[in-house]
Amino acid sequence: MKITTLNNFVCASIFAVSLGTTLNVHAKDTSADNAEYQQLLTQGHSLFKAKDYSKALSFYLASQDLEPLDSTLYNIGICHFKLKKWPQALSYFKQITIDEQSATVVTYNIAVTYKKLKKFSQAQQTFEHIILWAEDDKLINLASQQIKALKEQGNYQVSTHSTLAQSNKLDWQALVNVSYGNDNNVLEPDEDSASNTSDQFIETLATASIMQKNNWSLDLLYYGNQYSQASDYDISLISLSGRKYFPLANKDKLYLELSADKINLAGQPYISNQKLSVGYKTKLNSSNTVKLSGYLKRVSDDDSAYHYIAGTSSRLAAKWWYGTGNAQWTFGAKFTADRRNDRLTETSFTSYSTNRLLISTGRAWQWGDFHLGVNANYRMSEYIDTNSATFTIVDVTDTGIEESTEYTTSATRSDKRFYVSVDGEYEITPNWSITGEINRTDNSSNIDSYEYDQQNMMLGVSYQF
Repeated sequence: MKITTLNNFVCASIFAVSLGTTLNVHAKDTSADNAEYQQLLTQGHSLFKAKDYSKALSFYLASQDLEPLDSTLYNIGICHFKLKKWPQALSYFKQITIDEQSATVVTYNIAVTYKKLKKFSQAQQTFEHIILWAEDDKLINLASQQIKALKEQGNYQVSTHSTLAQSNKLDWQALVNVSYGNDNNVLEPDEDSASNTSDQFIETLATASIMQKNNWSLDLLYYGNQYSQASDYDISLISLSGRKYFPLANKDKLYLELSADKINLAGQPYISNQKLSVGYKTKLNSSNTVKLSGYLKRVSDDDSAYHYIAGTSSRLAAKWWYGTGNAQWTFGAKFTADRRNDRLTETSFTSYSTNRLLISTGRAWQWGDFHLGVNANYRMSEYIDTNSATFTIVDVTDTGIEESTEYTTSATRSDKRFYVSVDGEYEITPNWSITGEINRTDNSSNIDSYEYDQQNMMLGVSYQF
């Protein structure tokens, strides 16, 4: 669930009734000037006050169609709750964007709705989150009473992994995702060029993290991609990284990260990377977040056959998140400078040193337990040195004499790559999810051998704990 604060709410009244109900915050929003929208919203408020929640719901839904706002999503959720339509209420509450490290009346209502749905574990975790992060003493008191009620009803789970235990203790999480897919054009990893081979593959991603919230984290990652037939292109990676956070004013964050990874190609040593990263993340307002980051990386060859890939890499990046309602936009830019050893033989020179500029955008939606994402990027790569190759053609004359002619070709490689993907995830339970993705890559180059298009389709299952 993507979360930001509801700064648009002008609360006419806040009051709590018996445990097990929502906090009723009558939300008004004055940000929309549309006359029809304001009329629908006013009628909805009047009917809500008259406790005619069914009719109020219809007006709120109509106003949301005209002007999608978090405040209206909230009112729709409250109406569903009053009508005892718990799944629908939860779906709308979860579409509202609030800050991950805040706890508002929306967070409280999500917790209460979990309780109504008898999802006591999720309710407990959310109530505990409120106790830790809420700035409103009334919310903290209400959440504490809810925890007490869960205990009295025998629905409280004592666990070292509970939210309260994690606050100033060590927290951990892990995820395993296994996908089966089809690749219509397997790429040669060291050349970034097509093999013109189609094959099925199994992709495995496993992560494990241990952290102290807002202080530091230690992450272990394994990635493997194994083809059914084209085993020469199998890739596996294991990475270890440590990150230290430095909280700044207004919840801004600065971090430093050290990481190291090792990559195998076809089951044999390939390359290793050591990287130092720095990043700064700031929340401009309830809907806008910006992150600036950069890294310096050393690339080492684990097999002398790949010495030409070894070298250094540096990057500067910026990313902007803009979230409204149940959807979020992302925009990003990355500039990467790769300086590699390059490959020199008796008859050719191939440059692997390049400057790359990547522009990206994405759109994500969350509807209850279903996530959908669409992402695209455009990358321009300008290689530093000129590729050259010398070859000899032998011709036989009419008199039977062989004549050799030597030719030299040269070109400075320039690539333009477009990538687009659509991915989805459906949460079956809090731990299990079904995932799917389809993506396409088109790379154009002034050197024909580097032109390719590729399409992948994947379906997988994910477990996190």
